[in-house]
Amino acid sequence: GGRRKPLAVFIIIYQNYTR
Repeated sequence: GGRRKPLAVFIIIYQNYTR
């Protein structure tokens, strides 16, 4: 198993979204 943290994912997407 492997639980992804919403915080980490959010930051990654946020940075990519706001280049």
